[in-house]
Amino acid sequence: MWFTQLDEKKVGAISTTGTIQQFEVASGPTGITLGPDANLWFLQNEGHEIGRLTPGGVLTEFPVPSLFAVAQGLFEGITTGPDGNIWYTDASSTRIGRLTPAGTITEQSVSGAPFAITAGPDHNLWFGKFFGGVGHISPTFTDPVDIPLPPAPNEQVGRRNSGITAGPDGNIWYTDTRANKIGRVTPAGVVTEFAVPTTASEPGDITTGPDGNLWFTEISGNRIGRITPAGVITEVHIPTPGSRPQGIATGPDGKLWFTQAATHSVASLDPATVMAPPGPCLVVRADTRLTADVGPCAGDGIVVAADGVTLDLNGHRVYASPGPPRTGDFSGIHLTGVRDVTVRNGEVTGFDAGVVIDRGTHNTIARLNVHDNLGVADSGSQLGDGIAAFHSRNNVIQGNTVARNGIYDGISILGLASDNNIVRANDVHDNTAEQAFGSPGLGTGIIVNAFLELENNGRGRSVSGNVVVSNRVANNTSSGISMISSVRSRVSDNTVDHNGFGPGGAGVGSSPGNGIGITALQLATKSTQDVVENNVVTGNANDGIQIATRYNTIRANTATGNGDGFGNGLNYGRFDLADENGAAFNGKKPDCVSNVWWDNTWGPVDPVKGSGGYNQLCVTPGGTGPVRR
Repeated sequence: MWFTQLDEKKVGAISTTGTIQQFEVASGPTGITLGPDANLWFLQNEGHEIGRLTPGGVLTEFPVPSLFAVAQGLFEGITTGPDGNIWYTDASSTRIGRLTPAGTITEQSVSGAPFAITAGPDHNLWFGKFFGGVGHISPTFTDPVDIPLPPAPNEQVGRRNSGITAGPDGNIWYTDTRANKIGRVTPAGVVTEFAVPTTASEPGDITTGPDGNLWFTEISGNRIGRITPAGVITEVHIPTPGSRPQGIATGPDGKLWFTQAATHSVASLDPATVMAPPGPCLVVRADTRLTADVGPCAGDGIVVAADGVTLDLNGHRVYASPGPPRTGDFSGIHLTGVRDVTVRNGEVTGFDAGVVIDRGTHNTIARLNVHDNLGVADSGSQLGDGIAAFHSRNNVIQGNTVARNGIYDGISILGLASDNNIVRANDVHDNTAEQAFGSPGLGTGIIVNAFLELENNGRGRSVSGNVVVSNRVANNTSSGISMISSVRSRVSDNTVDHNGFGPGGAGVGSSPGNGIGITALQLATKSTQDVVENNVVTGNANDGIQIATRYNTIRANTATGNGDGFGNGLNYGRFDLADENGAAFNGKKPDCVSNVWWDNTWGPVDPVKGSGGYNQLCVTPGGTGPVRR
C-alpha cells in the first residue's frame, strides 16, 4: 500500500506485514494513485508539480503551473482515467487536468471548485466540489454536467465533498464532510443521501471494499464506516483516541488500509472479522419487573421498545461487560422514540451512558443510581453522560443519584425540540471530563443545551420551558448547572457547590467552572427570559451565578465564596453574582437594565479585580446592593 506524507515531504509504502519504505520528494505530496504504467502518481501542490515514482524509488516531476501553491492536506483529486491518462483537479483555479504518461498536460475549466475525482462506470471522470455538488466530464473534455445536491440543513453548514469513488453497484458514491452525509449518484444524476450516525464525524475518503460495500473514514468521529449499496451504515470505532483517519483503500490482502494523520501511522482492518454491533441484553415491550441483575452486556443493557411501559429494576443492577474500548456507543437503558415510559428503582453502571432518551416524550426516569458510565475519550463519542435526553420533551428525571459519569456530563438535555423537561431532586456529583480530552464545558453536573448537531446552528433557535429544581449539584469537573440557549426556563431551589475544580474536587477543572450559568450560543436568541431563584451557590471555581443573556430574573439566591479557582481563563473578574450582558469581551460594564436582580445575597467582591472587573455586578448607584425592581 502506498501513501503520502504531506508535512514530511515523503511518499511511503507499507507491506501487508507492516514493513515501511519512505521516499523523499521535493515538496509536500497529497493525493496519490496507481497509474496505467504501474508507477505511483501524486500531486505536489506546494511545488506546482505532479510526481511520478517508480516502485523502486525513481522520481520524475512534471510542472503544472495551475496547481495552487497551498498544502491543503485533504483529499486533492488524482486518479487514473478510462483513457489510460492521469486526471487531476485544481480547486483554486476550478480546473480539471489530464496528464499523459509522457508528460503532456491539457486542462479544462469547470464550474465550482473540483476536488476529489474518480473514473466512473460510464467512462466519464466524476468529481466532487469543495463547496458542494458533483459533476462529470468526458475524457475528451466534452459534455460537462453539473449535478446539484439537496440543500444543506442550514446555510451555516454548507457542503464539502471530500471523497468520491465508483461503487460496486454501478453508481458514484461521495462523502460530504460538512453535512455529515454519504451520497449516492446514479449515472443519470439521481442523488440519494444517507446521514452518518455519529454526529459531526466529518466523513473523508471513501473506497469500494473487497466485500462489495463502500468504506469511508470519519476524521473527527475516529471511526471507519461501512455503507451497503442499499444505504445501511455500520461504524467501527478506532481504538486509538483522536487518530483522525483520512485516506482509505483496499489492499492486496483483502483488508482495508487507512492513514491516521494525528498519530502519523497506517492501520488496517479485516472486513471479514468486523462484526455488527452487539445487541442489547434485554428488549422490553411490556411492563417488566426484574428478578435478577442484567449483564454483563456487550451492547446496550435494556432497550425499551414500546410506549406506556413500566420498567421496574426492583433494586437490581444493569451492568456492562468489562474490557477494551467498545466499537460503538452503548447505554445501560435506552428509550428511542417512545412515550409514557417509566424506568425506576435500580442501578446502571459501566456503559458509555447510563440512561438515554432519544426523541422521546412524557417519560419518567426515577430513583436510579447511575454511576461510573464513561464514554471513550475522543471527539467522535456520542455518549458520555449519566442520563441524557436528545431531542426529547416533557420528560421527568427525578430522584436519581448520578455520579462519576463522563466524558461529558451528569444529566444532559440536548438538541432542538428538547422542551418542557423537568430535572428535579437529583443528587448529581463528581461527574468528570477525561482530562486528556478536556474540551470546555465537559463535566457539567446538569446541562440544557439547544445545540447538538452542527446542522442545528440556526439564528434564534432555542429550547424552552425546561425546569431544573431542587437538585444537589456538587464536585463536578466543570459548571454545576448550565442553561445554554434555553428560554423561559427555571432554575430554582438547587444547592450548587464546589464545581469546576477537576476530578475529585482538586486541581484545575474544565471551563467555565461556574455554579449556575445562563448563556446563549452565538446564533441563538440572547433574550432567554429565564428565572433563577432560591438557589444556594457556594465555593465554585469561577462565578457563582453568571448571566450572559437578557430579560432574566435573578431573585433570592445566596451566592458566597465563589471564584477561588482558576477563573474563566480570560482574566476576567470572578464574582458571586456576574451580569455579563453588554460586558463580555469588550470591557464595558453591564447595562443593569436588561436583567432583574432582586433580594440576592452575596459575598465580598473579587479581592484582585475589585469592582473594576469586566463582569461588573449590577449595583445601585451608591454601590450598596443589587438593583431592586
